[in-house]
Amino acid sequence: MPVTKTPVERRIEQLRDLWMQATQSPETRLLIWRIPRNAGRMMAAFFETQKHPGDWSTPDFFLHFDNPFETSFGYSRDLKASVLGSYVASQSVLQEQGIVQDWKGADEFHPDSAVGVVSLLASFAGHHQSHLRYLAAVFDPARRSSNKAFSQWLELALRKPIPPHLRIVLIDTQEDRHWRALAKRYARITRVIEAPIDMFDIARETAAQTGKGGPAAAYRQLLADVMTLLERGSAEQVAQRARHALRMTERLGWVDQKVVLHMAIAGAWMKEDQHQKALTSYKQARDCAATAESEGHPAGANMRMQSWFGEAGVWLKSSDPIQAAES
Repeated sequence: MPVTKTPVERRIEQLRDLWMQATQSPETRLLIWRIPRNAGRMMAAFFETQKHPGDWSTPDFFLHFDNPFETSFGYSRDLKASVLGSYVASQSVLQEQGIVQDWKGADEFHPDSAVGVVSLLASFAGHHQSHLRYLAAVFDPARRSSNKAFSQWLELALRKPIPPHLRIVLIDTQEDRHWRALAKRYARITRVIEAPIDMFDIARETAAQTGKGGPAAAYRQLLADVMTLLERGSAEQVAQRARHALRMTERLGWVDQKVVLHMAIAGAWMKEDQHQKALTSYKQARDCAATAESEGHPAGANMRMQSWFGEAGVWLKSSDPIQAAES
């Protein structure tokens, strides 16, 4: 009997297929993933799985750089150190794959600049071209001191021709499309990969697939619906769906889950600037958290504190810093 794949595994294979389609043209040098804002972790999972053989594998080698961007000089230097450090650390893996670790990148001169980083990556890709199709360098800073400065760094990296075995990869979101102008300027060598991978859809499918039934499975489905509506629906829709889940938690005595649901409702009211309703929901969450704490729940005190922080946020958004400070 074939093993049923999880929703996460299916999405990773979908990303693999999208990548393979997008990289068919040998002229492509810049690839921009365009994903929903909530799908960042799924992209990170895709890059991580490429380090291991499986149904999700591509014939390419991915280097995912999440180094913070502070200055162009420092960022370039950090990326070079990451490449060389990863190469040394992967010695045993390379040996298992029959790859001789004889690249002399550490002995070559590459300046601490965008051009220097590209030349270092090109040296690596060229040396190992018999073992990989492309070296895909993913530039995805965890933090940027300046979006403008980082964009200028990328412009410099793309100014000179990118070698045949190297691909530059960026991550964009469907909500902001930050790299739209860059893609337009370099349209001849750019491919945008539309990847509608939504974490809430994955959560719902996971909830439906986990378990064969019973109250726990039913509750997971309801909670997944609440979280999906929190992202996509109205506050009233969130509250209505959460009320179904609350009746179940009341019947089963799951007081900690009551806290989760009231916090979700409060967040939905906050998104619509219905501050009084949000305050009411945070207070309901706090009452449930206090009950959980009195019953000895290990997270009771923490949940109660989170409800206070949530209430403080409402007061801040209501332009009442004194009430926020008291909360």
